[in-house]
Amino acid sequence: METPQPVADSRTRVIAADGGARHALACGLLPDLLVGDLDSIDPEDLSVCQQNGCEIRTYPSDKEQTDLELALQAASDAGVDEIDIYAALGGRIDQQLANLLLLVRPWAAVVTTRIISGRQQIQALRGPAQLKIDGAVGDTLSILPLSTSLTGLSLAGTVWPLENQTIKHGSTRTVSNRFSASECFVGLRRGLALIVHICKE
Repeated sequence: METPQPVADSRTRVIAADGGARHALACGLLPDLLVGDLDSIDPEDLSVCQQNGCEIRTYPSDKEQTDLELALQAASDAGVDEIDIYAALGGRIDQQLANLLLLVRPWAAVVTTRIISGRQQIQALRGPAQLKIDGAVGDTLSILPLSTSLTGLSLAGTVWPLENQTIKHGSTRTVSNRFSASECFVGLRRGLALIVHICKE
């Protein structure tokens, strides 16, 4: 393995949650910070982090947060204004759901927080709010109600626009909409939703 390097942009921090360090190292990136109980990191990856000056915060295995939640809290405490989460989906369904629900934790209300998985970008939206999403014609947009209902939901720039609609929890009405322009707009007066943007290419 070539020696990993810190991110060139000093404004960007790479925080690895335990075994997630392998994804950063595979991209040639040295994590600025490694957090977790270190039960899933490969010993070789841990050695690389230790030998190259990565800050390591070790937690007991009997803890009340997942490693990813600890990593997100560290990012929030560092005062970042945007968080992109990689390698958070796949594998156990309970872990996937827990990772998705981390998007509604307090830091996500003040810091733009997204899960990026392949061509998918996922974030939470809590009303009242307006959100502009950049994309391309033909991209998929799904809105999943997490609260009992979404009130005053409006969509523009989509094949099926909406104006001031109420969408109940569990409804699939707002699944698999499509971009009709290079950007779309989501307005929400009240409620909590998960926004899923899937790039066409």
